[in-house]
Amino acid sequence: MAKSPRSTQTKKGAPAGNAPPETAAEAARPPNEAVAPLADDRAHYEGNLAALAALIPSAETPLKGNLQLAALAALRVAAFCRDPAVRAEFAKLALVKLFDLATLDALEGAARAAIYAHHRYRLTSGSLSTAKVSPALDLASGEVRDRMFSCAEHNLSDDPEMLKLIDIIRPGTGYIDRANDLMGLADIYRARPAVVRLDGKMFRATDEADARKHAADLFEAFGLGLQTGGTDWYEQQHRTWVNLATLYAPIARWGEALFAERADVDALFPDLRGASRAPWGSVSRTESDDEKKPADPPANPTG
Repeated sequence: MAKSPRSTQTKKGAPAGNAPPETAAEAARPPNEAVAPLADDRAHYEGNLAALAALIPSAETPLKGNLQLAALAALRVAAFCRDPAVRAEFAKLALVKLFDLATLDALEGAARAAIYAHHRYRLTSGSLSTAKVSPALDLASGEVRDRMFSCAEHNLSDDPEMLKLIDIIRPGTGYIDRANDLMGLADIYRARPAVVRLDGKMFRATDEADARKHAADLFEAFGLGLQTGGTDWYEQQHRTWVNLATLYAPIARWGEALFAERADVDALFPDLRGASRAPWGSVSRTESDDEKKPADPPANPTG
């Protein structure tokens, strides 16, 4: 039976134990080949509407990178897991009730729903570079963000749950990231009020409320929340991200355990947040997704 996810560190090398060798289909696939979107992305989105409506949006912090890139990475994983030998390994986990094969079956649809929602959001909102942020809002929101971040980082460094959120907020650049950071920091302040208020230098009693107001003003400046046909596509793309990330987490966790001996295990089950920040053809990026966007992924049919 496969070892528990992340339970041990195994030296990566030739496949051993129950990890199947590289499949013929995988061996024939060129490196970094993108899984081309199909024309039925809209159908996948509509098929996921019930799940999207039922989920809790706050289950995942907003994605700072390009949702389409994250979804394409998930599609590659879904394609890899369709191989009978790979699926058989997950099926062994399902037999002992450690994994639900329905999660594998749902991954492709969730990824394609995310691609469609992101595409519709981009069509609705237009170019984010046209936003007008006043100097006063720029200054005030930046000061509150930096002060709250310093307070949270200094006082919650021994709180694993909050530190995870702080680490997600840390790399933010640009106004959209700042707005999401402010919302995240306000949530941290609300979750740990007794701790953050102990910081006599950085804590301000009004910062939580100010953070939410500044975030709302920044979102408004960028036209986020625009609706077409009654659909808030900014909200929907976030919901498709939450759905995708929730489904992907156990697949990646167990996939890393099942194929730990393979040298390319990190590429087989990549971190979706990391994948979302990489421009086409690259493994990393340094520019903010809401200020200097990489070239859009291949054209996605609209409906």
